[in-house]
Amino acid sequence: MVKETRRGAYSGKAAIVEHKEIPLGPIFAVCLLLLIAIVVMIASPERRVSVISTPTPVPSPVPVYEYVPDATVVPTSVPTAAPTAIPANRLDSCAVIDKPGKYVLVQDLVVSSSGKDFSCFTIDASGVELDCRGYSIQGSNQGSAILLRKGATAESGKWNAVVRNCVATGFEYGLNVISQSNLIEGNEFNENAEGIWLWSSSGNAIRANVLHSNYNYGVTLAGGSFNNVIEANVLEGNGVGGSGGGIYENTESRPNNVYSDNRVCLNGHDLVCDAGNMIDDGGNSCGSRDSCNVECLPC
Repeated sequence: MVKETRRGAYSGKAAIVEHKEIPLGPIFAVCLLLLIAIVVMIASPERRVSVISTPTPVPSPVPVYEYVPDATVVPTSVPTAAPTAIPANRLDSCAVIDKPGKYVLVQDLVVSSSGKDFSCFTIDASGVELDCRGYSIQGSNQGSAILLRKGATAESGKWNAVVRNCVATGFEYGLNVISQSNLIEGNEFNENAEGIWLWSSSGNAIRANVLHSNYNYGVTLAGGSFNNVIEANVLEGNGVGGSGGGIYENTESRPNNVYSDNRVCLNGHDLVCDAGNMIDDGGNSCGSRDSCNVECLPC
């Protein structure tokens, strides 16, 4: 405690004033402890209390598209079921075929023909395919095994009629063609008076047939037949002992019948041309040529 003597302003008397001293030691100690505590809290992460604010998500902007047709995109086609195959018409006897479609022979036929105008199969429509599947048609030396008749007109780029895999024997004409734009392929004609006879016919393809032992000719083009293709056929043993032969073009035939890769050998006469109208496309074999402008390889 400190005593101080002061004199009054009015009385002039001396007065003693006592001052009480405040101890600083405890206050300093408390402050030091607080400081230490603060330092410890700052230095110890596990003692810190942090408030982490979670940011509010900001939605992404919705893109705006402008439709622009793309010419390069090919639309995906929807798969479709395969078309159902149309069943072939089954033939077990001679018939007139006057409707388009596929026709198949299902057995050998033995025919008692009735005159020269008879034909076992008459094709009188376009868009016809006759497939004998190797079965034979046996005649009695009259009429035709197959007749392709005039009047049926082929559509552009298509065959009028197709005749394949037939065996015709014992007729006046194995195949009698009075029509345009037909395909005759893979057949056998034997022991007929005429194997294949074309009359006033054009645009036909006679391909990969076998013609043998026919009495007159294997193939005859007559009546102004032109623009036909005869290729890859085998003609042997036709017209033997008579005046016939392999292939015959008479004086009424026009130019532009094309021949290629045929084997015409061992016939009475292999190639006979009354007017020399053949066009040689090469690869033909023959033993004799009568007025035909075709180069032949040896048989």
